Amino acid sequence: MKTITYAVGVFLSFGAISTYAETLTKTFKAGQIKSLKLNNSHGSVTIEGKTSPEAKVEVTKIKWSKNCALEIRQDGGVIDASVTKKSVSSPLMSNDCQVNFHVVVPSKIDLIAENGSGNINISNINGCLEIVLGSGDLTMQKVDSEKIKCQLGSGDLSIDGIIRSVDIKVGSGDINLVYRKVPTTGAVTIKSGSGNANISLPAESKIRVDFNAGSGKLACELDQLQNAPYAIFMNAGSGDLRIKKL
Repeated sequence: MKTITYAVGVFLSFGAISTYAETLTKTFKAGQIKSLKLNNSHGSVTIEGKTSPEAKVEVTKIKWSKNCALEIRQDGGVIDASVTKKSVSSPLMSNDCQVNFHVVVPSKIDLIAENGSGNINISNINGCLEIVLGSGDLTMQKVDSEKIKCQLGSGDLSIDGIIRSVDIKVGSGDINLVYRKVPTTGAVTIKSGSGNANISLPAESKIRVDFNAGSGKLACELDQLQNAPYAIFMNAGSGDLRIKKL
C-alpha cells in the first residue's frame, strides 16, 4: 500500500475549523480487492470501476478540524474508508468534517456506502450495491447488479444499467431507472414520500405493476401481465409512476 499526500489552494482558519484543500491518496493492489465500504459525513463521493493494477482512494479535505478522524485501510479483500466525528460540541461544528472522495476500484466488487450530505456518483460497478444518503443526488451509470438497495432522505436518484432486484426508499425526490437489458426475474420496490418515478425498459419486457399513492397516477406503455416474471411495486405519498419503452 502506498500513501501520497499533497496540499493545494488556500488555508483559512475559523477557530477550530480549517478550510483548505489537502489531498491524501492511498493505493492498493486491485487483484486483492473484493468489496468497498465507505462512510462519509459531508462532501461528494465518486466511485469508478476500472481495469487497473491498482485501486485508489483519493480524499480531499475541504473543511477539517481536530474533531474529525479519517481512516483508510485494507482488511483482507475489503477497502474500508471512513470519516467520523469524535463529537459535536456546537451547531457551528456540525459540518466541520467536509471531505470529497474519489475512489477507483475493480469493476467486479460489492459496495456499501453511506454519506450524510453531498452527491454520490457511481459508474461501471458489477456487484451488489447498498447506498444510504441523507441529502444529495445519487447517480449510478453502467452498473450491472443482482441487487441494489438505496435509501435517500432527500434528493434525486438515477440508475442506468443492467438492473435486477432493486429496493428504493426516498423521502423526497424524483427517481429515474433505465434498464439496458430485459429483466427476467426479481422486482423493483419503491417507497417514496414525495416525487415522481420514471422507469424505462426494453419493449419486450414482461412486467406486472402494483402502484399505490395518496396523490398520483400510473402511466404504462408496456403490457401488464398478471403472471409476469418481473414486478414493479411503488407506494408513494404523492407522485406519479411512468413506465416507458426504451
